[in-house]
Amino acid sequence: MAVPSTIKVKPTIISLKKCQDNFKFWKGKVKPWDVEDEIYKLHIDHSKNVLAAHTAAYNYLKGIFGYDEKKKQFDPNAQGIIAQKFRLKGTVPDKHMSDSQKLGHDVFIFAYHGVHNPYHRKDDSPPILPFGFFVSKDIEEFAYSHGAPCDVTEKNDLVDQSKLDKYYLLAQDLREFKAHQVATDDSLKKDFWYYFGNPATWEDEEDYGLNLFKNAGEFRYYEKIRPSFIKALLWPFVIEYAPLGSDETSNENLDLYNAFKKAFPIYISTHEKQPCRT
Repeated sequence: MAVPSTIKVKPTIISLKKCQDNFKFWKGKVKPWDVEDEIYKLHIDHSKNVLAAHTAAYNYLKGIFGYDEKKKQFDPNAQGIIAQKFRLKGTVPDKHMSDSQKLGHDVFIFAYHGVHNPYHRKDDSPPILPFGFFVSKDIEEFAYSHGAPCDVTEKNDLVDQSKLDKYYLLAQDLREFKAHQVATDDSLKKDFWYYFGNPATWEDEEDYGLNLFKNAGEFRYYEKIRPSFIKALLWPFVIEYAPLGSDETSNENLDLYNAFKKAFPIYISTHEKQPCRT
């Protein structure tokens, strides 16, 4: 896959120097930090090691992994997750890409430096059963990959719309910045897992799950994420929490799972009785 050394978006051109300059800008936005501080060390360790999480609608899986309806088989040589700009028409629906199109970000696939967040799939067509894809850190190289300090969308009131050219960072700088931000930001309770997406807080704090995206760092990948770049897959199999709607849908889900593990056995847990779940 040919990746350009710079990528043109609105209102800027993403270059290596631009990302480096932006890191200096964002470092100036947080309180000074002590690199010897134990809390900071803990945050930086977490931040550098968590995998980026991409969330996809249930009906996207067939297109992503080349499912043949007649043969009931997935294609081991499938292209993977493809950015809107490069997709064949009709492969997957696009219902949430208006901001990306305006900025020229439709050439990217997005993933959070945070939890696999099913909130963003709430407007999907039934059954609402989001898949989670966890992306390898090995591909976080410019210009194929870069980061943003938060989700750059018009509905995010933390985004300064007058400084959109600042929202481009090198992937490693994004990881470092988020550790500093969490360690020094009282609104994030100086707790990495509160920032990341703590399941207990999701239950206890009203609107927590609805607002996680506002602070979540974001990775962007140019054109596509190949199956070989996906480190793990979270399969929606918890029926009691994500009702499938009918026995027919449940059976189809299981059939897809069995067909998938034949084509991509690397993703399947060795604990067969406990497949990856949302």
